[in-house]
Amino acid sequence: MLTGPERVRAPETDNDAAGRGENLMNAEMKEIGASHFRSIGFSDNSDPFTNSLHSFSYYSSIPRELIYGASNNGAPASSGFFPGFNFNPFFKDIQAIVPPMGEGELSTSAARIISDVFAPTVRSFSPSDGSSNVALATNIVLTFSEPVKAGAGKIEIHSGSATGAVFESFNVATSSRISFSGSTLTIDPVKNLSNNTQYFVTLSKGTVVDLVGNSYAGTSTYDFRTFAGDIVAPTVRSFTPSDGSTNVALATNIILTFSESVKAGSGVIEIHSGSATGAVFESFNVATSSRIAFSGTTLTIDPVNNLSNNTQYFVTLSKGTVLDIAGNSYAGTSTYDFKTIVGDIVAPTVTSFTPADGSTGIAVGTNISLTFSESVKAGTGLIEIHSGSATGSVVESFNVATSGRLAFSGTTLTIDPVNNLANNTQYYVTLGTGAVADLAGNSYAGTSTYDFKTVAADTTAPTVTSFTPVDGTTGVAVGTNITLTFSEAVKAGAGLIEIHSGSTTGSVLESFNVASSSRLAFSGSKLVIDPVNSLANNTQYFVTFAQGTVVDLAGNSFAGTSTYDFKTIASSVSWNTTSGYGLLNVDAMLEKATGKVISDAPLFGDGYGNWDWGLNDVQAPDAWQAGYTGKGVVVAVIDTGVDYTHSELGRNIWINKLEVAGNGIDDDKNGYVDDIYGYDFVNNDGYAFDDHGHGTHVSGIIAGLNNGYGVTGVAYDATIMPVKVLSASGSGSFAGVAAGVMYAVNNGANVINMSLGAFGAASADLSGAIAYAINHGVIVCMASGNDYQASPTYPAVLAKTTGGIAVGAVDSTNIVASFSNDAGTTVPFDFVDAPGVFVFSTYKGGGYAIMSGTSMATPYVAGAAALLLSAKADFSSAWSLGQLENILTTTAQAVGATGLISSSGSGSTSQALAAHALSEWEYDSTTVASPDSVTDAGHEMQPIVLTGLATAFPMDAEVFIV
Repeated sequence: MLTGPERVRAPETDNDAAGRGENLMNAEMKEIGASHFRSIGFSDNSDPFTNSLHSFSYYSSIPRELIYGASNNGAPASSGFFPGFNFNPFFKDIQAIVPPMGEGELSTSAARIISDVFAPTVRSFSPSDGSSNVALATNIVLTFSEPVKAGAGKIEIHSGSATGAVFESFNVATSSRISFSGSTLTIDPVKNLSNNTQYFVTLSKGTVVDLVGNSYAGTSTYDFRTFAGDIVAPTVRSFTPSDGSTNVALATNIILTFSESVKAGSGVIEIHSGSATGAVFESFNVATSSRIAFSGTTLTIDPVNNLSNNTQYFVTLSKGTVLDIAGNSYAGTSTYDFKTIVGDIVAPTVTSFTPADGSTGIAVGTNISLTFSESVKAGTGLIEIHSGSATGSVVESFNVATSGRLAFSGTTLTIDPVNNLANNTQYYVTLGTGAVADLAGNSYAGTSTYDFKTVAADTTAPTVTSFTPVDGTTGVAVGTNITLTFSEAVKAGAGLIEIHSGSTTGSVLESFNVASSSRLAFSGSKLVIDPVNSLANNTQYFVTFAQGTVVDLAGNSFAGTSTYDFKTIASSVSWNTTSGYGLLNVDAMLEKATGKVISDAPLFGDGYGNWDWGLNDVQAPDAWQAGYTGKGVVVAVIDTGVDYTHSELGRNIWINKLEVAGNGIDDDKNGYVDDIYGYDFVNNDGYAFDDHGHGTHVSGIIAGLNNGYGVTGVAYDATIMPVKVLSASGSGSFAGVAAGVMYAVNNGANVINMSLGAFGAASADLSGAIAYAINHGVIVCMASGNDYQASPTYPAVLAKTTGGIAVGAVDSTNIVASFSNDAGTTVPFDFVDAPGVFVFSTYKGGGYAIMSGTSMATPYVAGAAALLLSAKADFSSAWSLGQLENILTTTAQAVGATGLISSSGSGSTSQALAAHALSEWEYDSTTVASPDSVTDAGHEMQPIVLTGLATAFPMDAEVFIV
């Protein structure tokens, strides 16, 4: 039986013209599938949208046929087979259904039209045909009826007409300015088109073809016109200085602002004085001058020379010198003018003379100064000094243009004569007109009446008004410098000053040549003699001056002396095996180091010593009053670390400015990473924070801030370098302490505080580190220990051999504390005592504590060392490290079992120290020293009741916050 036909569609190709509805000729039907077709053809028809079927043939083996013309949607258009059958040209498929002979079903096949014989046409132009106001940089685009490609020949752009001048020509086969893409042809001219011009684009036949080679017919009528463009010349919107203005500054630049952006043309711009045709002040070639600057709408003229005062100027620009960007020329100007400021026409006058006009008694070495009413400079001519009258003998003549003895500075002229003037002589200073001028060139009128008279000759010899030590005194310290104060300023003459022992003709201890000795210092009316060697104890000395060794500034000689004498102290050292050199005395220490008298200061703090007794005991306030506060000195605290966030310490904590915090890099290459605030040798990191409290207490004694509350340190402007070598339990290793000492030295510490020690132990590493510090000029202060021993523990015992200072402790009555280890020898070494019982200071966590021990005494000495080093600029000698340690200890006040014996400084210790506090603060004598490890040198904490606070603490309180 027959079944419905099955449609089989052939694949589409790019040559599918039927879908475009174009007239087709000689199409060929291909055989597909089981059915066999020979050919199918069309004949042209007058109707472009129809074709007539004129022939059809098939294989003879197929006896039956049926023809359908089917549209794209499958609907049959017609049936049957006969000449003249019409097909709609929009049909995509032609279906032929031919049942095989003797079969009851149909086979199907589909045919495609594959041939194209039609030429491409232009569907659109861009710019559109006949358009106007086309942009100059526009590309030309032609869109065709089908995909196209380059043929052969030229495409040309003509100006004016299709046969006009060729603006640009393109070979379609080779030009890179021609591009084909599908049905689009783009023409990209090399140059921009011209303004207001009609262009014709011509394409000859064959220049463009479709993909099967059908040629575009070409065109010579496609045209468009570009936009009219800028034809307006620029004009000046504003002048600076404004046209016709007056009082124009002489250094003014001239600026013209135009109506549009401009550029240099050709020609010259000129500045004329007086009129537009007056003298040319300056001329500028706009094409080459570096004094002409164009920027957007602005033209700036920068004259080489300043304009002249009170002058009318005309600025002329000829046509063509300035153009807009389109090349339109500025019309030019010859009328733009302005007038400069009238200027300074007032001559300078003298407002004062030094010496004053008509004055007398003038020193012969005086310089002469004239102060004028305005700033002045050298003019031309001479300034002269005459004796007796304005026309008297010329003492000295100065050419103002060349003399190195004249100095102009602002409103002042200073005349520095080569030679001193004569005594008791009247002098006239004459200045001719023009010798001095103001900055505008106005001349000073000059003077011939200015005069003064010098002092009468000095014929009085200088005399001594005081001796130090006082003439005939006794008990003079052996390290004392000798100072003579004269009746007038003096200077070195010639001859010798000698120190004799026993008598004026006794043995010469030392001789000083006044002309060459560095041990003599003249300053105003004082002469200081600084013997190389210390004087001997218990010896009478005579200091002799021959006449002529000292003279006044006029050359008058001191008569000399051979009778000035004094006697030294019987013993220079108050040494005993308990207290060493005795109680630290900051006052006497600084007097010895500087040679200056350090005046007594009022008691510091509450005045009764409840909190500040230690500061007053060592006389630290005397140093502060003299200006010595430890500023610039770095004190390394080798201890349990420091609470460097404490409000009393934070500002004085050392900061390693070469290290970047937290980056894990040793930025300063010192061997330690992130050591911003020192280093922790217990945990090996840069976090030297105090988890014990001992190191923070020590640091407050050294450099607590002087801020009116809490704690004030001995050297309150010193810098604390935290170096943690002891753990939270207060113990550590010798290796860690040694590394801490090396770190402190290598990172700039000037003083090291070591409030730590070990009983019955020693370390080669630590001894070597301390020697390293001493060899690098660092003052090392070490706690003697709290072991009730007759000699310091390690490392303080090294003060006897290697160097450094051992420190013992006294209480507020200046009695050596029972726990404090003694000096333990009859051979003096650097051992000194300091306050170490019930010492109030800072504590970890932002708090405060009262603690006792040589650990507390040592930072008093470290602070005193910082005060000493901060006075370096005033040292009377270039003291060595050993000498500084000796000064610090030997100037101490002797103490004994009953307290203070004597005072060696000019200051005095407070007699109002709080001895009464001892009845409130019961002392716990338990020692904390360990023979097996390095620990803090010991501190005793005891139940206390704190006086002077608003609220009393419980009896067992030892740490508190205020």
